[in-house]
Amino acid sequence: KSGYSGPSGSSGTSGTSGTTVTAWNTITTDTTASANQGYLNNSTGDVIITLPTDASVGNAVIITNINSGYSFVTPGTNWFINQFGTIMLEPFQSITLRAITSSLWNIEAGNASSKALGLGAYSSTYRNWCVQFNLATLGITTNFDQIKFVLSTARINTAAMSSKTRCVAGMGDSGSGTDLIEYVEFSTLSGMTNFGTATVSRRYAGGIANTTRGIMAGGHVGYNIIEYITIASTGNATDFGDLIETGQTIMTCGSSTRGIIGSGNVSSNMIEYITIASTGNASDFGDLLITGYMGAALSSNTRGIFGGRYNGSDAVNIIEYITIASTGNSSDFGDLITKIYQEGTTSNLTRGVFIGGDNYNSYINTLQYITIATTGNSLEFGRLDLMTYGTTGASCAHGGLY
Repeated sequence: KSGYSGPSGSSGTSGTSGTTVTAWNTITTDTTASANQGYLNNSTGDVIITLPTDASVGNAVIITNINSGYSFVTPGTNWFINQFGTIMLEPFQSITLRAITSSLWNIEAGNASSKALGLGAYSSTYRNWCVQFNLATLGITTNFDQIKFVLSTARINTAAMSSKTRCVAGMGDSGSGTDLIEYVEFSTLSGMTNFGTATVSRRYAGGIANTTRGIMAGGHVGYNIIEYITIASTGNATDFGDLIETGQTIMTCGSSTRGIIGSGNVSSNMIEYITIASTGNASDFGDLLITGYMGAALSSNTRGIFGGRYNGSDAVNIIEYITIASTGNSSDFGDLITKIYQEGTTSNLTRGVFIGGDNYNSYINTLQYITIATTGNSLEFGRLDLMTYGTTGASCAHGGLY
């Protein structure tokens, strides 16, 4: 395969078949790239290139040093590939190209396909604190004591819904319910902005999302409401339909087409499902292995995972899984490190993380992780800087986005 050719004799690396670069741009300052363009750093300092918001599979952005000729190609929205290695990136993310005096480029980039958030916390009182971490790397990126952004009000157990670019937090518990919906952009994480209101003020609802629509379901006490929003816009939620069972602190996850709702009652083990792009009432999917509620769920685009729970007398450490596209009962996956309920969860397509929780005797600060496509017990991911429960997880790469 032939390479891309730059001006002044610079030649690129071998290209992706069928992809063309229609223009080359010599830059000396930070810039936002456009799809299918080439950029050459002619600066003696760092230049930050932000990938285009309209990038799609098959687009290319080539970035090269005008003297050395090194080229870097993005053949799709998920992977930024160069001849020295592979780095995951998404639109809105930035890379820093070191000065042209460098013998090789030093690329600094966040793994956007693994950016995850923990929203809210309860530790002696309700808190609006949030945490940030990278699902691909063990450990916490920004802990509660290094807060970059916060919820507008102190609360826990929000209904989190996220696209690849925006995280939306609906309602929540601060000792009572609320109808507040707010959002933050993954690219800035600079503070929550008002989105609108839910149809009914409540707490302990669950959140589901694909790239366009967010779903909020259930709630305390005894709600069977399902409502939806369009994540990219702002405005009030709209009625979607009803759950089969009323439920609170339900376990929610999904694929890009189907939303999954796990038991929200201490005596129930029902799993329900909806088709996200439509409206209507939920349908019966199957049964969980045990009864209980206040657990949490996560997913890749094919498999849903349920973990933890309160069974009426104690916390449990069970992990179960389903195949989202089918129907049927859940199967045993493994065990959590410790029994928990009211934990948070988040995931990308390969790894799921459980955040904190209540083990019925005390709160914990452990993050636990699993590899979604396999089975087995969870392992420690990292530690929060405080014991907490009720933190809701979100990411820009969960199973509903692919």
